[in-house]
Amino acid sequence: MVIIVFYSVISRSILNSSIAWAEELSRILFVWLVFTGAVLGLYNIEHLGLHILLDRLKP
Repeated sequence: MVIIVFYSVISRSILNSSIAWAEELSRILFVWLVFTGAVLGLYNIEHLGLHILLDRLKP
């Protein structure tokens, strides 16, 4: 994803032409990355909001 975004930025600034597929692919990869992180956080029971709530409540 970093390489694709870097390629898109370089082509936009140096070549003065935007590459449509690079922007769409980076958007799809970012959504995939967010969903994968959510699934892994749920699987490992590491939900950020749950820890903050449980630390503030009395036992």
